[in-house]
Amino acid sequence: MVIKDNIRMAYSEVDEFIELLPEDIKQKIPQNLRRIFKEEKDKNYVKKIAQNVPIKEQNLLEETLAIIAMLNLDYICEDEDEKERLREVYENNEKKYQKLFQMDFNDNEIFGKIDYNKKQEKNIVIIKKQTMFQKLVSKVKSIFNKKVK
Repeated sequence: MVIKDNIRMAYSEVDEFIELLPEDIKQKIPQNLRRIFKEEKDKNYVKKIAQNVPIKEQNLLEETLAIIAMLNLDYICEDEDEKERLREVYENNEKKYQKLFQMDFNDNEIFGKIDYNKKQEKNIVIIKKQTMFQKLVSKVKSIFNKKVK
């Protein structure tokens, strides 16, 4: 499996984030998952996360924030009401993202607006197939027409 560089960088940030968590919260995240972050992270990428600065202000990668949100929802958060609230927030964010994505890649704007209900005039060329006999007759007529003129 090939892991993209930005994912490896995100794994580095997530690994550092997990290391800053109190031990009781850190233990809620499965060991094999923490091991994946450690093994697959970009060893050359170092992001210093400050404990006293809100996560929003840390300039973390988008992928990092998504992974942290998933870890929080799946492993750290224990309050079912809070989990449901988070699911709603994530779902609303996804809907907003999809709406923006649709606006950016709107087919009508890319290919031009097409009114499928409106009849469009088209020039149609009709080609009639002629039999061999009809072709011969046409050729003979054309020869006689030239001589008559």
